[in-house]
Amino acid sequence: MSVEVKAGKNALAIEVHFDNPAISASGKTLVLGTTHGSTPTGIMYKGREIVLNLNAFVYRSKKKEKRQKPSPKTTKKPKPHAAG
Repeated sequence: MSVEVKAGKNALAIEVHFDNPAISASGKTLVLGTTHGSTPTGIMYKGREIVLNLNAFVYRSKKKEKRQKPSPKTTKKPKPHAAG
């Protein structure tokens, strides 16, 4: 899955390719495309860069889809803080 952003005259064109969707970490949704958080686009608006945050998903049906491994970026767990 991938997300592409292009600039038009007064608009952004966002293209989401969802040929390989993944089951979310919670298992409740099927993720079609994501930017994995706020992502700078490199496109400027009045001298400032546009930042995009996109999650395209569908709720899973009651019938279980074949489980695919979620993207590594969505499954990272925070490291424990060292005591001291």
